[in-house]
Amino acid sequence: MYEADKLSRCVQWARRRYFTSEFTSFGSINFTEDMTAAEMKALWSKVSRYLSNKGVVALYTCEVSRRSNHFNYHMLLRSQTPNLTELLKFATKTAKTNIKVEPYDPGRGRLAVRYMTKAKTAKYKNGEIVSRDRWARKRVLLRQELKMRKYGFIGQFWPVGMNKESIWKEIVAHERKISDGLQQPGAEEYAVELHELIGGYYPLNRVRRSVGFFGVPAGWVPKLDDDLVVVDDHGNEATPNPQHQHHPTSRIRPLNRSGWP
Repeated sequence: MYEADKLSRCVQWARRRYFTSEFTSFGSINFTEDMTAAEMKALWSKVSRYLSNKGVVALYTCEVSRRSNHFNYHMLLRSQTPNLTELLKFATKTAKTNIKVEPYDPGRGRLAVRYMTKAKTAKYKNGEIVSRDRWARKRVLLRQELKMRKYGFIGQFWPVGMNKESIWKEIVAHERKISDGLQQPGAEEYAVELHELIGGYYPLNRVRRSVGFFGVPAGWVPKLDDDLVVVDDHGNEATPNPQHQHHPTSRIRPLNRSGWP
């Protein structure tokens, strides 16, 4: 599951930071006939080579159905590939398949890679968590002795000059910067105050991560807690200000020569 989460995060990082266009399509190939692992490996090698020659750029994952014990492949495409369904049918014409291709929807597709890899992902409903692992029942691990790749790439999927490991190093450095930032004096207090200031529009954890990355503004001081403020009112007796003292308005009799009234 660690590898699935790592791959999912790397794809999303590259999507936000490097890819200049959105994914285009999501495809599924369900092989509906019984095949051995060796037969599936040989066939998929030919399918990948054919699609690469046709300019297809995609991430693919392989899984085995719990019910039928058949192989299924999911594909997430970056390339603008016309007639993709026909290409997939031709590439897999030697086997019985059920092929489905649909346009990529950024709103729904934000979890596409996590679904493809069956990475451990929580599920929420009305702001409350209803499952800590939404795809646990669908997750099937391939036995190591089958020597089959759980995932792979067709064409130049990653940014030029980069791969999954180089992107993962960027993610690790990013997370370390956030962690170090939250250790700075006042970071946690500032995050809580900022979260209250925006009325909880963003979750506190998201605000904390933002504060950890960008830091605490210079000159910011924590807001004092009203319960900790001590007011010494000296018995509610105000100290007169000499500049604002009122002089008596009645006339004062002048002193006589002896200095007594």
